[in-house]
Amino acid sequence: MPQPLIRPLVLFCCLFLPAALVWGQAKEKAADDSLPRALETLRADVTELHAALEKVAAAYGRWAAAHDEDEAAEEALDEAHADRDLAQAAVALDEEAVEFERALRDPDERAEVLKEITARFGFKPKDIEALQRQGHSLTQIIIAANLAMAAEKSVEEVLKLKDERHGWAAVARELDVDTETVARGLNLEKLPKPPPLRSGPKGHVLHMPLDKTTEKG
Repeated sequence: MPQPLIRPLVLFCCLFLPAALVWGQAKEKAADDSLPRALETLRADVTELHAALEKVAAAYGRWAAAHDEDEAAEEALDEAHADRDLAQAAVALDEEAVEFERALRDPDERAEVLKEITARFGFKPKDIEALQRQGHSLTQIIIAANLAMAAEKSVEEVLKLKDERHGWAAVARELDVDTETVARGLNLEKLPKPPPLRSGPKGHVLHMPLDKTTEKG
């Protein structure tokens, strides 16, 4: 081998190959961690549901004691019902997400879902990989993108809320999105317009490019 080629080859083997190996291992670890994270979210939302049911019971008690004459008691009962419905929708979504994560362990299924994410939200593979490097699973990215669209927020803002609030019920309440939106959190039908991926400088929102087939539609 010519002498000038030896040094670049050594540098490539010493620097780039280990980096590629580390990234490959990180991707595998992220995939392995996705199901446990989905189960943790389920536990968080089940806790949220228990709290909502206790709130409903307490609100019923106040409402019954008021003999239908206290408007504040009625409003509190309505609010408690809304929180319960939201938490129930979040738990159902979490159960769907757990099954979704199990299905994604099939490489062919995962590849198909990645295509659907690109078609629905206009994300490029590098954008999805960047979010995964931050510790977010594909199910979290899909749910966050759907909630972001409904709340007119960026996907990164929603994922940050998810990290802080743990459960989707608490995130949805913070975003003020309705129960139906939560129930359809894993929807992958094509959109006429993608949600923003992230916030830009000075509060401007940066949108991902539209999928070509979506633009024509």
